[in-house]
Amino acid sequence: MSTSSWGKAFLARLSIVGAIVATALTVLLAHAALSAEEDRPLTGAFHRTSILAPTGFSTPGAVLGAPASLVVTQKTEVLGARAREPMIIEHPNGALFVSGFGQEDPKLWKSADHGATWSRVTVGTTADGALGNSDVDLAVARDGTLYFVSMTFDRASRAGLRIAIGVSRDAGGTWSWTTLSETRGDDRPWVDVAPDGRAHVIWNDGNGVNHAVSRDRGATWVRKQRVHDHGGSSHMAIGPRGEVAVRVTEIRLHNGGCASCGGYVATTLSKVTWDDAARGATTMTGSIGRVPFTATYVAGGGWTAELRAC
Repeated sequence: MSTSSWGKAFLARLSIVGAIVATALTVLLAHAALSAEEDRPLTGAFHRTSILAPTGFSTPGAVLGAPASLVVTQKTEVLGARAREPMIIEHPNGALFVSGFGQEDPKLWKSADHGATWSRVTVGTTADGALGNSDVDLAVARDGTLYFVSMTFDRASRAGLRIAIGVSRDAGGTWSWTTLSETRGDDRPWVDVAPDGRAHVIWNDGNGVNHAVSRDRGATWVRKQRVHDHGGSSHMAIGPRGEVAVRVTEIRLHNGGCASCGGYVATTLSKVTWDDAARGATTMTGSIGRVPFTATYVAGGGWTAELRAC
């Protein structure tokens, strides 16, 4: 799949997931653009959670047909600590890992029997750098390296204070932690791993979207050039050749408004409609509600979606 086609497919998937609240999408060619000259080393109860086992998915390599349906084959409830906004991944050895926030330190659970039973995973102590009480994300590399990123949120000042990431190379047995950022306003981290094992983390701090990379299974992390100087880190995906797509949100349930309407008026998300476009097209159009937008792809620069709110 070409970079253009993959980026287009990523945009299309975003429209299926829900309404787009982004005005910029950057596709980085991670395998080419991340040069050594840019490197800068960094210092530094489940509440009735149900595990549903899907059936009917195509086997690897099969031709895609009609969308598969989800059939509940097993339901497990584990009560105890809170786990808001949970994330789940499957390790290459078949183990499942679930994380979520709601406590004063990072929480992780593991199941070795396809979700029938769960146990808490010891991820380390505060002294080890295991810090975080808010947004989390999980990722796993092909070689089994686990990545667990967590944000620290100060509820008194209602601001993020830190982004830390834990790494395990033995299926969750032991963990090492690195603090990626301690900037007031740190928010919403995401982690993903490229096919070559390179790990990427993004987060925002109120002044744009930050990006850090590890080439050595999480032993060291290098801060890269900002993904974007404005907006929030909405999500990230990595393509088959190491392309990194980051969804940057610059409109978050608010209408910037015009001089005549006062500005910053809370609104609801609108339906996203995509116009038909030829396969491989580098320009796509559509609308968010009644507002038209144009998404354009530039080789080496990625996709940019622009809309006119007034």
